[in-house]
Amino acid sequence: GIPLIFEKENINTLDPKCGLILTVMSSLAEQEFISMSKNQQWAARKRFANGSIELTRIYGYAFSRGKFTVIPEEAAVVKEIFELYLQGNGVEKIAQILTRKGYKTSHGSTMWSRKTVLGMLKNEKYTGNSLLQKSINNLKVKKMNKGELPQYYIENSHEAIITMETFDAVQR
Repeated sequence: GIPLIFEKENINTLDPKCGLILTVMSSLAEQEFISMSKNQQWAARKRFANGSIELTRIYGYAFSRGKFTVIPEEAAVVKEIFELYLQGNGVEKIAQILTRKGYKTSHGSTMWSRKTVLGMLKNEKYTGNSLLQKSINNLKVKKMNKGELPQYYIENSHEAIITMETFDAVQR
């Protein structure tokens, strides 16, 4: 019984016509949101196709103005992770070793998880190369790109922390 009045649109929720008007307006707003999202996705794909890398943070690197810069202390931890794996340690064991040594994660925690270690071991960016559009964001879900959209591989896009040979050995 309490009206909600939209002054700009001159809509009063107690007016019987209000429900239809609000339904139409919300539908239009949703379509505008979807259109804007698709435009942003298209623009990102064009940037990927042109070799533009867009990231906020990856352990071992600072990322600013489209460029990676190696952070030496973190790069040493990245190298250690790859070496530990090649020595036969699993991701859980490596996470325990890193936690025990007190190394900080990219979020500042000293608790390392197997998921973080596994993600690092699979990340080609440590080789100085970049695979773009590995994941897809639609309006509700982020998922891995399994061929739905093109991916772009850029060689020597930045300074490597590990060699391609080390990366390939870990992947095998």
